[in-house]
Amino acid sequence: MKSFFHFFPGLPCGLPPYIQNGVVSHKKDRYQYGEEVTHNCDEGFGTDGPASIRCLGGEWSHPQDCISTNCVNLPTFENAVLIYQEKDFYRSGEQVAFKCLSYYQLDGSNTIQCIKSKWLGRPACRDVSCVNPPQVENAIIHNQKSRYQSGERARYECIGNYDLFGEIEVICLNGIWTEPPQCKGRVSYSPCPPNLENIITRYIESKLG
Repeated sequence: MKSFFHFFPGLPCGLPPYIQNGVVSHKKDRYQYGEEVTHNCDEGFGTDGPASIRCLGGEWSHPQDCISTNCVNLPTFENAVLIYQEKDFYRSGEQVAFKCLSYYQLDGSNTIQCIKSKWLGRPACRDVSCVNPPQVENAIIHNQKSRYQSGERARYECIGNYDLFGEIEVICLNGIWTEPPQCKGRVSYSPCPPNLENIITRYIESKLG
């Protein structure tokens, strides 16, 4: 059933109404038509509209309710964990910090903030790990692992009669391996024929003859 206020312009108003979870800042027992008073919500509460009421001729305008502005149900984010222990609730304005798990790197801010019972912000953790170092023909990889963190290295060694050209290590940089080395066969030189020196000597002597 609807209720209606009956206003009588010009009539004063008595004491402002009681505000649940809030306090009306009044100093008088009577207020003239059109006068306004404000109310302050208790800590952890706030209003969705103007925190004031007006005397409308014998009656006060309807005050805004003081509703909880705390945040609960802390959100979770993939591959991220809380830095500090979770609380039962958070005041409006409080921030909560996260960190990424191993092999992941933060993109953007690592905090979310409680603003009037709503969480704002979304930390994002990006995979920056590397797997399977590049295969190099005629080479082995020392202490090979299934996954490498960004900044870790993998070392190569050529096998048999092969020499290494390039960097001996590759580095995982944000999910990408640096350029691997190459293992190339050694160049062999055939010895001079046994009589080549005598042939050269005779040729020189004939020219000088």
